[in-house]
Amino acid sequence: TVSVTATVGVQTAFLGVVGLEEYSVAVTSGATTKEGHGDYVCMLALNRTMSGGLKFRGSRDLSGLDCTVRANSNASSAVVGIGANYVANAKSFCAVGGGQNAGGLNPGLTTCEEMDDPYAKVAPPSVGGCNHTNLTLNPGPHTLNPGVYCGGILVQANANVTMKPGIYVIKDGTFTVRGLATVTGHRVALHLTGANTQLELLGGSNVDIKAPKSGDLAGFAIYQDADSNPGSTSVITGGGSITLEGVLYQPTHKVLLQGNGDINTGAKMSAMVADNFEMSGSGLFMIAPDSNGADLPDITPVVVTPSSLTN
Repeated sequence: TVSVTATVGVQTAFLGVVGLEEYSVAVTSGATTKEGHGDYVCMLALNRTMSGGLKFRGSRDLSGLDCTVRANSNASSAVVGIGANYVANAKSFCAVGGGQNAGGLNPGLTTCEEMDDPYAKVAPPSVGGCNHTNLTLNPGPHTLNPGVYCGGILVQANANVTMKPGIYVIKDGTFTVRGLATVTGHRVALHLTGANTQLELLGGSNVDIKAPKSGDLAGFAIYQDADSNPGSTSVITGGGSITLEGVLYQPTHKVLLQGNGDINTGAKMSAMVADNFEMSGSGLFMIAPDSNGADLPDITPVVVTPSSLTN
């Protein structure tokens, strides 16, 4: 509630004869806020100038009916569709710039202001010395513990990997899961840092990663340091079963979602913030903001309509 009081001295015409030459008049007015509303932003492309900051190719379907999809690019073709078969459904689509062949978006593309990186001030956890170097997991069962994996992790076909809860630092290398491999990690975050770091979930792999509920990277399934290997491309390929429950944050990486299999169809909360996105293939890719259903902290970005005052 906002209250304003104004007071003014009024000169008297007749009361001066009794020594009262002025008296005060005060008026008080009050207003209360009408709360603004927020829309969850489940996909945000941060690149400010790129043509195709959001790119749709092939016939891949995007589904995010409770989410907004945004591109910060001011290019006339900030959002690009290639081909006539792609379908993308969300609560809304908007870009600072414009669209090219954007007819597959439902609803249609609108113009919006640039959105700040919602996680720019999240402090990454400290990184210690290497616990493992150039780890390769061959066919068969494996159990991993949180730690620093220098040179990355390569999960070969037919390996079956269980990741214990915690933060896995992928330093100076790639987290790669090849086809026919299985990786399961609940309350797990992958922290990508250093040179040559990126993510590769290849076709036919089965990956089920659910973010931590508390701690330094609560709510993040994937977290990339902004100055680590900028300009790289991380690849997520459908064809097996891919579920990343939580936030994927790769602010200076391209994220390529491809293949003919579905991605994130079992995730109640799945949001992605990256430099730019390309979606191709013929599978279904889902985004969703239900942190309560996922039992995760509510860290999905929100764009808020400003509050107003009512008397």
